Amino acid sequence: MWDRLRKNDQRFGILDNDGRIIPLTSYAAADLPPLSKPLTAVGRFMVRNSPFARILAHRVGKEEVTFYSLLGQPEGAGIGRVLDRRFLKTGGPPLNWRRNKVVQFVRESLSESLDRGTSQITFWDIGSGAGFDSLDVARQLCRLESLGHSLPSYRLINVDVDKVWLRHNEELACALLPKNAQARFRRRNASIFDYLDSARFRDDLSQTEDLIITCNGFADFFALDELRRLLAGIQQATLLASGHVRMVFPMALKNPWQQMLSALVGFDYRARSRRVFEDLLAECIAGMAVSAEVRHSQVVFVLRRTPLSRAGIAP
Repeated sequence: MWDRLRKNDQRFGILDNDGRIIPLTSYAAADLPPLSKPLTAVGRFMVRNSPFARILAHRVGKEEVTFYSLLGQPEGAGIGRVLDRRFLKTGGPPLNWRRNKVVQFVRESLSESLDRGTSQITFWDIGSGAGFDSLDVARQLCRLESLGHSLPSYRLINVDVDKVWLRHNEELACALLPKNAQARFRRRNASIFDYLDSARFRDDLSQTEDLIITCNGFADFFALDELRRLLAGIQQATLLASGHVRMVFPMALKNPWQQMLSALVGFDYRARSRRVFEDLLAECIAGMAVSAEVRHSQVVFVLRRTPLSRAGIAP
């Protein structure tokens, strides 16, 4: 899905199967929501002149930030273009690296489940936005089916507070996937905490064999107590799976230069030390092996649990 991303005339879109662009969202100044917080004079200057800074300020933690970063094409004129290139040079590598690690994780996890011959796969994207990863999973499975491979039962769960992006996920599924694959999606418009407290959560994950979880982006803005609550809920979800569980959990590490530029435009993510995240995972997640990779002041944790390592963990 990510290689189908396009931008033109300050709009993002997706290339469909016939070479047409499916429009998604505009990042023109007139189409963006109000600022979430007041900015300094320097911040206002940056936001006015750099399109990437403007997206960071007006669409904090949203898909447009990742889209602009991945495409990596500076815009603006004169000093604005210079600023835009600087913001992309600072913010692009960490965002792009962790996005690519998530894509790699999803594809490898799906391949592992298929190679094992699992009978059921649940893919769960927490803070899914447009749900590109779930669409990628569906497209890979449809391609295998078209080649004559038999597929396991599967479901694709996207949870996000933004109903507009969930609607985009549905529109893209209708445009890119056959009807039998479209029916595999479950879209939940709720905060992750409301979702975890609902009966729908257990229904969605019931009879899960292999569980693949992505949690990328939105948790960077959580306080420590919220992170604990999130991870405790994920721990309960993993106990509903009878087979293998894999989860990817990227987070931002402290980097004074990145944090200073982000704070100037109101993109106030919460960077912490790697040790803080390791302690949180050890406190909240039981029975899962944890590995980590660090680059560009980001850490990507991958958690794995086999059916054998689940033994002895109380539901």
